Order: sequence, then structure tokens, then C-alpha cells
Amino acid sequence: MKKLLLIVLICSFQIMIGQQYVDVRLVNENIGTANCCNYDNSSNDSGLNIILQAHNVTRYIGKEGHPYPPFAGKMIEITCNCDANLLVNDLNTYSTVVDKAVVSNFGIFKDAVTVKILNDGIGIPTGVNNSIITTNDDGLNQIFKDFNVFYYDHWCTTCGNIPSLAKAYNIVCDCDNTGLKIALDNYTSVIEITEYTAAYYPLLGNMSFENSTKTIYPNPFSNTFSINATENISEYSVFDSSGKKIIKSNSKSDLDTQTSGLVSGIYLLKLQFENGKNTNYKLIKK
Repeated sequence: MKKLLLIVLICSFQIMIGQQYVDVRLVNENIGTANCCNYDNSSNDSGLNIILQAHNVTRYIGKEGHPYPPFAGKMIEITCNCDANLLVNDLNTYSTVVDKAVVSNFGIFKDAVTVKILNDGIGIPTGVNNSIITTNDDGLNQIFKDFNVFYYDHWCTTCGNIPSLAKAYNIVCDCDNTGLKIALDNYTSVIEITEYTAAYYPLLGNMSFENSTKTIYPNPFSNTFSINATENISEYSVFDSSGKKIIKSNSKSDLDTQTSGLVSGIYLLKLQFENGKNTNYKLIKK
């Protein structure tokens, strides 16, 4: 098991250093999809493969967990040793297969953020105006208009009984989320915190990895995070990129103390439940 974990994490992390990243949204989730695994560099479309080869693409993989349902199954992350802007230009001209391509970053979606509002009665969605989401707050409406926000919904639709999570929302825009995050971070009268929306990836081997975007918030995190679990957790374990267990705890408060001291990076969080079940989540420290 340790050897498998090491292989999985090395394959996932070794491509991160000195590489360029591009997000692709496909027109059709069945055309242009990734062929196989983390290390594959081709799609199931021959025309798209010509573009990938021309730009020295080293990795072509599904990027899962996008909060906007119509985009589910259509997101791809590309890693290359290339000029990412030139690759984006060529991909966007292949419009029969590629809906949109943008320069991106590992582990996040460039068109989405997750926010937590200060008050569950201020900044809530009220409708749509010219394809832009409207809320009951004028200042937030202006930000949404400036950044073409077309999706704004609860981060967890079944967490109404958990006050902190009931105030968390996913936002998706037709924009680069860097500017959107800055604007939301500065709107402190309504927005408590804004985080980039984390993605997850199909991994090698038979280890089961769950969707961290539905369980852990915020993720990426700065100091602490909440865990939305229906079963009681008996043990928390955190592994670094080499597969080494660096944290083991039976207490969430102790886990928070230890994870707050981690350096920025991507980790594996393993939860052991009282019913004997184990689940694994990608955890990103800002």
C-alpha cells in the first residue's frame, strides 16, 4: 500500500515543477477526452493530438470537480514544456472540439472561486439579469456584473444545518478569477473569505480518492478547514508528496494546529471513520 501511494503521488507531483498549465473546456465530453492516466499526453481526437504534439504536451488529463454542472466531464488540464499562450491560441482555433482554452494553474479552475458570506441573509442569489447573477446586495451585484458571473449557488446543497457551510457559495464567471478574487476579498462588508476552487484528478492504481470539493472547505486552505462528514471520524492522517505520513491525530482541533504549520503544497488527507471506512482527499495548503 505504501509503495502504491508513493507511485501515485510521485506521478502526480513530478510534473508540477517548471511546467506550464492550460485549462481546456471541450464542446462535447466524449470528443477530445483524455485517453487514460496521469502520465498520458494525448486525447481521443486525432486533430487535437496534432496540436498537443506540436506544443510538446507532456500531460493531458481530466480536471474534475468543476462546480458548474454543465461543465462537468468537459474540463481538461494540459501540462507542457511550451509557450502556454501559443498553445491556447491554437486550441481556441480548433473550435469544433475546444469550447475554450486558457492559461491556468495546477490544482484550481481559472473561472471559479468559492466564497463564504458574512451573513446568510446578505449576498444571497435572487435571479438572473442578462445572463448575470443578481443578489440582494448592490455591491455584490456590481462585482458580478464586472466579472460576468453566471453561476452562484451553495457550495453544499445539503449542509443547511451546518451554519458555516450554509454560508459557502460557488461562483463561476466568464473571466479570469484572479481579478474576481481580489474584488471579493476587498468587499469585506459582505464577503468573509474567498478561495480558488480546487480541482481533483483521476489517479493511478486502485486507491479510492473522494471529491475533496464536496467535503473539505476551504480547499485550498490557509490555516484551518471544515470537514463535512456524515459519519464520525476516528483518525486523521496527512501524507506529504513522498508518501510519508507527517500527521496522525484523533482530534480535529489537534489536526488544525498541525496543518496550520504546513508549508504550501498539496497533501493527502486520509480519514478513518468509526464504521471502519477509509477515504482519501487531496488537501491543498496555500
